[in-house]
Amino acid sequence: LLREDMATFKEEMQRNLAQHQQGIDRQLTDFLNKQNAMVQNLSQQIDSFSRVSQAQSADLGATNTKLNELASAFNANKAIVANELAALTPGLNELKALLAEAQAGLGSQGESIAILDSTSQDISTRLNQTLHKLKQLPLVGGKFK
Repeated sequence: LLREDMATFKEEMQRNLAQHQQGIDRQLTDFLNKQNAMVQNLSQQIDSFSRVSQAQSADLGATNTKLNELASAFNANKAIVANELAALTPGLNELKALLAEAQAGLGSQGESIAILDSTSQDISTRLNQTLHKLKQLPLVGGKFK
């Protein structure tokens, strides 16, 4: 009897162990399937990131090349403008000197014109006075109108 009970207990334990083993196998299989899906997802994300990084790297290289070209062109134009300014500076200084001379000449001519204007006004006043006196002469005064 004891041996039968032991055999029954042993068989029950083996069934329980087999069921437990199958449960663990199912859980392990599910876990590994989930891990595999996550690894595949991560692999896809890494590939996408790699492609985006390569595209951005190429764009960055093209942008750097363009910036270097623009910087070179800017520096070349800057040198050209500096040379042109250096070439124009003596002419500009000469023009300034000529302008100062012209202004001085105009100032003296303006003074001369002012003197001539006042002189012509004096002459005009004298002529008017003379004409007025001539008109008042008794014999010939009527002929000066």
